[in-house]
Amino acid sequence: MRSNNKSNNSKSKNKKIRYISLVLAIAVGLVLLAGNACQVLSPVPVMAESLPTSEPIPEPASTPEPGSNPDTVSTPGATPEPTPEPTPEPTPEPVLYEVIQTDTVVALNGRQTDIIVYEIEGGKYVNLYEFASLLARTEKQFYPRWDESNEIIHLESDNNYTTGGAEITKILTTETNTTPMYISVYLDETPVFITAFSVEGEIFFNLDDIIEALDLIVLDNITWNTVDIFTNQSSADVVIRRSRINPDLPMVALTFDDGPHNKMTNQLLDILEQHDAVATFYIIGSYIEKNSDTVLRAFEMGNEIANHTWSHASLDKISSDRIRRQLRDTNTAIENLTGVAPTSMRPPFGRHTADVRAISKELGLAVAMWSVDPSDYLNRSSDRIFNDIMNDVKDRDIIILHDIHERSINASKRLIPALIAKGYQLVTVSELMQFSDITLEPGKTYHHARG
Repeated sequence: MRSNNKSNNSKSKNKKIRYISLVLAIAVGLVLLAGNACQVLSPVPVMAESLPTSEPIPEPASTPEPGSNPDTVSTPGATPEPTPEPTPEPTPEPVLYEVIQTDTVVALNGRQTDIIVYEIEGGKYVNLYEFASLLARTEKQFYPRWDESNEIIHLESDNNYTTGGAEITKILTTETNTTPMYISVYLDETPVFITAFSVEGEIFFNLDDIIEALDLIVLDNITWNTVDIFTNQSSADVVIRRSRINPDLPMVALTFDDGPHNKMTNQLLDILEQHDAVATFYIIGSYIEKNSDTVLRAFEMGNEIANHTWSHASLDKISSDRIRRQLRDTNTAIENLTGVAPTSMRPPFGRHTADVRAISKELGLAVAMWSVDPSDYLNRSSDRIFNDIMNDVKDRDIIILHDIHERSINASKRLIPALIAKGYQLVTVSELMQFSDITLEPGKTYHHARG
């Protein structure tokens, strides 16, 4: 029984050995098979002697750096070329234009101004704020306002905003020549086109563009090298009338004292307007405010508004300070209303002294007297007033009347057409002197224009 058990154990052990050997053989075979497969799939190295001798042996490619382009072949050890910086575009030089200060005179409503005019590229340019100040007392007044946040200039027709040129000059830089400006301009919030240039830190606008934007009237060739600008057609008509004055023909100046009187003065203005004639009104300062419409009407018709003191004081009987106040306050009232300061005064009752003349000179006033006096202040008939003037009048005379008396107005109804029919040109005192080549000098007394 033992021998049989031993035999069986021996057989069982041999069987296990054979089984293990088989497994080992299979494992070895699989390993060998896998190695052959890897050899077949892997590239076969090419031996140097197998290459043609004429071909160079390539160097092995270097391992690409992280983040680099693996398709880029670089030589090992070579310094990479730096990426060139882009060349900045050159800043264009500012466009500069030649600027010339001209001797062109700008006249507004027949009055010459001292506004500076530049010529740039064939156009005339003026400072917008200076031009606005010229129109400040006319119906075409406007007020420039600089809107810094939006870089816009507003031209307002009412003075609801703070105005001035200082704000806008902050954005302007220039040296000797001028540069074009591109700024939006709005006229009462309506966009308008006005060409502008900066000249030494100030802004100048094309005069023709301003005239068109503000609907002003311009008359050409009235005076050589003068731009005649008018705020209304009646003012333009005055200059047209003056252009027809012939200095070689007879002329006289009608003058009227002691007004304005609302009723009488307007009746007289109707007569003057009917005959395209003018006169000079020596008005009392204290009457101006309540009769401002009448004074403005006279002024806009081309009549001259002059100084007859504030309260019709007899200047030879008051102190120097009172004389000064009488004349100065009237000057101010006239200029505030019309925009033009008077150039002559007439002393009440014709009484003047050396002191009166000195103060008149100080205030820029000539002393205008008269050469023909029909004494209409006396209770005389209109016929007598008319006849006295027609009998005495001569070329270059100054005639004194008063526009506060009905008899004087009635006399003027006949007088004005009769003087014209007799060949006299009816002009203002200033025009009478101008066309007689006489300069009205402050403080000097004038009775006529015959030299």
